[in-house]
Amino acid sequence: MVFPNATVEARFRHAPQIRVFERGTDLLTDVEPTILSAQYNTLSPVAEEVYVRAVPDPAAFRELCDAHCSREAILQALQS
Repeated sequence: MVFPNATVEARFRHAPQIRVFERGTDLLTDVEPTILSAQYNTLSPVAEEVYVRAVPDPAAFRELCDAHCSREAILQALQS
């Protein structure tokens, strides 16, 4: 399984309402917040069906993935 990068953006659909109070008193003021969206890089799993002669154990599969860095190279190594 290979995990390519995917960028996701996080933001509020509606800006939250913020009210400022002083302890024990009524509302002092409404505040208009400045809220910026944020972007994050995530990993997305990719599954591929392949036919192999023998299913590698997790350690052997990890070694194979480390040795063959691209999705295509990993698939080819599994099928050979």
